Amino acid sequence: MAINVLAGQFPVSLCIRDNLAHIETSLDSAEPDDLVVVPEGALSGYSDNIGFLDSVDPAELQRAMGYLQSEVLLRRVHLIYGSCILESGLWYHAAICYSYANSGFTYRTAQQCLSHQEERRSRRFTQTSCVLSGEESIWMRCRIGTYRSRDMMSSH
Repeated sequence: MAINVLAGQFPVSLCIRDNLAHIETSLDSAEPDDLVVVPEGALSGYSDNIGFLDSVDPAELQRAMGYLQSEVLLRRVHLIYGSCILESGLWYHAAICYSYANSGFTYRTAQQCLSHQEERRSRRFTQTSCVLSGEESIWMRCRIGTYRSRDMMSSH
């Protein structure tokens, strides 16, 4: 089965409402069964200054995430987008996949966004590496920290 992949590139801002509008524009170009992929931090935004998380409204973010999930079902498409997410009082950087065909998944960092409390004190980034089960981890660099891209899937 062939699948069309649409890459929605846009300037990610720190305004969830603006970012959501850009994601909607990308979804407007999709046909049923298309996969739409937008940038990391596409919904919540991101900044080199980790303090931006203090201005993210978790309730607004949850509403926007719910809206995107309902749009995916309505449009019968698949969507992968990046966002910071708040779980148990800690912020994580995540790639979120919604699909009309299944329950989707969230691929998130194993650690909170560079230990948000510690980062606020030091205001500097660190990069580390590790070995998982004898295999070298794949590392990705993002503007709010460094995270492994393997063995980090958590169901939602």
